[in-house]
Amino acid sequence: MLAVSRHKGHRRVVKQGDTPLLWFVIVTLVALSLLHGAWAARLWWPIGNELALARAVAGFPGVAAMPPPLACAGVALALALVASAATVVALGADAWPPRAVVWAGAAVFLGRGIVGYTAPWHRATPEMPFRRLDARYYSPLCIVLGAGLAAGELA
Repeated sequence: MLAVSRHKGHRRVVKQGDTPLLWFVIVTLVALSLLHGAWAARLWWPIGNELALARAVAGFPGVAAMPPPLACAGVALALALVASAATVVALGADAWPPRAVVWAGAAVFLGRGIVGYTAPWHRATPEMPFRRLDARYYSPLCIVLGAGLAAGELA
């Protein structure tokens, strides 16, 4: 289904529902939001042990506990906001507020993904298994999410 929107004198043709990468990103963001929400509720999934989970997801020297509930809830809400805005964009809306949120999300994820490969980040987050998981999964996923948000916005 095609939708035509007018934005400041030009036409933008949007293919509604024809953004599989963006839908993958949306589903992933919702899953990550739910995961952070579980951590805010102090449910240590998928590892079950707070210290082991903290070492897997935080990686800072001497990490002994997961971040506080408010921090986890804030991340959960931010992820849900970006997922909601991306859904609006994927459905063909051309309003600037959701588009701005999608672009901001793209910038944050791309930035986090790139920073994950820098020496200062490696020095700041030396704990294992975070260091290995970050290089193998977290940073590449952030790059894919950021690129997917940007590509979905440009589609």
